[in-house]
Amino acid sequence: MSLNQINLLFQHLPVDLSYVDEKELVAFYSDTKHRVFPRSKGVIGRDVKNCHPKNSVATVESIIEKFRNNEEDKVEFWINKPDMMVIDVLNQYPGLKEYMVKKSDKFKMLNSPMFKMMKKIATVKILSERTGIELDVLQKEFTKYIEEIK
Repeated sequence: MSLNQINLLFQHLPVDLSYVDEKELVAFYSDTKHRVFPRSKGVIGRDVKNCHPKNSVATVESIIEKFRNNEEDKVEFWINKPDMMVIDVLNQYPGLKEYMVKKSDKFKMLNSPMFKMMKKIATVKILSERTGIELDVLQKEFTKYIEEIK
């Protein structure tokens, strides 16, 4: 494959990929139209910790430490995007609905006929509003579920 073909392949994958070398410098990122966070070419060669907000640097350091200690070889995490569609979240994590229903009676609505009609237009923010559960609490529960299924 040519370099151009490889770049095209990465641009069309439905995920964001980043590669950080052993010196903790950003060496590569996939430049897709659907990126969660926009990136510029200026991140190449930068310390990965300098590419994140201060409040997430501890998380970045923890991830690096787990990689170095061979505790993890990949990391999945929830990014709080209130406008994310509930159907997309449930499709990505099929067991999440059952997990949330077991966690709280407020999520029994996910099994209702009304939710079946609304699931294509419901966002995580709407789910938060309808259940009365704060967005940050939802994020923690989603992250907890992702950790449990690893």
